[in-house]
Amino acid sequence: MIKKIIKKILPNSFIKIIKRLKSSLPVDMISEDYKIIKNPNLKELKKNYDNIWQDASIPKKQLELTKKELPDFMNVPPMRVVINLLKKTKLSETKLLEIGCSTGYYSEVFKRAGFNFQYEGCDYSDSFIKLAKKQFPKIKFAIEDATKLNYQNNEFDIVISGCCILHIIDYQKAINEATRVAKKFVIFHRTPILHISKTIFTKKMGYGLNMLEILFNEEELINLFYKNRLVVQNIITYAQSTVKGIDELIFIKSYLCKKI
Repeated sequence: MIKKIIKKILPNSFIKIIKRLKSSLPVDMISEDYKIIKNPNLKELKKNYDNIWQDASIPKKQLELTKKELPDFMNVPPMRVVINLLKKTKLSETKLLEIGCSTGYYSEVFKRAGFNFQYEGCDYSDSFIKLAKKQFPKIKFAIEDATKLNYQNNEFDIVISGCCILHIIDYQKAINEATRVAKKFVIFHRTPILHISKTIFTKKMGYGLNMLEILFNEEELINLFYKNRLVVQNIITYAQSTVKGIDELIFIKSYLCKKI
């Protein structure tokens, strides 16, 4: 009924513009309907949310979004941010692992940006890895659990944890593992941050599914980095949002950390 009313009120040209804008939204904008989880039971959360990202419907939906973004990648904030952080490492021809690589599209971003990394990607989802191998058959991809990676200590000069720890209940273990397999740098990319509130667990709708998202208190997160022998060298903030019930802005940040 509402759609019929809108069509009567708005001219067709305006409706077409809205549709184009909606179709061009970045990946960060596919999340909605956030609700705070009060007194989270971690065992229950694992039972309910641990396998959501293995849903076979997600990879194709994400691929459609990233294909639209790639031609103009430097104007897509998350892509531009990680490129700028990688430049600060002053490394190019080196081994790089992306944890939570999804369809492996960042391998193409890095190539277009002029990097010559020996890129490898891993993801928790079998469906994502199958699609990644199909898209980029010459690149090495593996199914991995971010909390217990099957890689050697210091195997990669750079490790990127890409929009990953916010979905992992045992995020402390994921931070530890990313650090363990890194030799020089770790980038924690696309991380939702609070400055006053303690770390908050939320549930949301993402890709049409019920998902978990953790909003990190920045002080707690940086202390976790420090405990894992990581020193933050650079932080880029590139977006902000609000969640009903939280009396402060949530900032989306990416962190470049050096291993010491």
